[in-house]
Amino acid sequence: MDIEKRRLVKSGNTSFTLALPIDWVRKHRLNRGSEILISESETGDLLLFPEQKQTEKNTFYTLKIDGKDLEMISLELFQAYLHDYQTIAIEGKELQSKTSHILNELRSYIGIDVIEQTVNHISVKNFYQLDKETAPSILMKKMDRVNRSLFDLLKTFFLKGLTKEDLLEVSRLKDQNQRLFHLIRKSSLKILENPSQIKQVQTSLLQLSKDKTIALHLKNISLVLYSIGKTFLILEHTKKDISKLQDFFMKIFMSYNSLLSAVHTKDYPSVMENVKEIQLRHAVFERFLHESDDLLILEASNNFVICNNLLEDIAREALE
Repeated sequence: MDIEKRRLVKSGNTSFTLALPIDWVRKHRLNRGSEILISESETGDLLLFPEQKQTEKNTFYTLKIDGKDLEMISLELFQAYLHDYQTIAIEGKELQSKTSHILNELRSYIGIDVIEQTVNHISVKNFYQLDKETAPSILMKKMDRVNRSLFDLLKTFFLKGLTKEDLLEVSRLKDQNQRLFHLIRKSSLKILENPSQIKQVQTSLLQLSKDKTIALHLKNISLVLYSIGKTFLILEHTKKDISKLQDFFMKIFMSYNSLLSAVHTKDYPSVMENVKEIQLRHAVFERFLHESDDLLILEASNNFVICNNLLEDIAREALE
């Protein structure tokens, strides 16, 4: 990015003016009298945006499913959801054989409901609205709470083992974080398309980028915890080396709680302390992986290593 220096010019007793680069003015088709939106970042920098012209909101999207495989249908549904169409019509002669897949996909999105369904037509309504409750930073905190619930549920394995009902609840929580992450992507895109909404959701472009990246790591932690749950389902909780496994699990759990609390409060010295502890655990985990010969315990331990790496990624993202 080229940087050029421009001088402030005093304009009256209460303000200064600054000439804007002509290429930027032309790029955004601005003229005399055009309005510029100004926002101040958390670091005190001024951000300038050309006023967004009022464009017609994406209102209607038709998804023709005939001749398309399930993967392509899922992709088109996700794109329609991401771009915030108010109504999505799903049509085709092949709908009956693909309805189960489509309805399952729709359940993975927050804020949309099926309002009409026939043999060859499904109509979906989008009730999403960008506000403080759907700001990425708020949704990220919801994802954090879901992960803490996952840790709490898996912790019971060391007392009495894990049941199929427990694993179903683990799966439900994992799916909830998947839905929240989809909504974060949608909210982020909405803000990037119209930067004037940054103030409305009390964020900045830098914080928006951080929240989206951390949310991705939180979603991946949910997936890892689900994998751990599947291993716990078939692992005997009274087996040899379980006490060591429990020690590793509790250290990861406590580290997660400490790190995420520090990230939310922007307590960067505490984040740095967590990074040091996470790095020390890498060597301990690696040693144990070389010493143990139980395949199920090794599988669970390997997932702990992945979780530990994701915690380090979250910490480094918060510190950038």
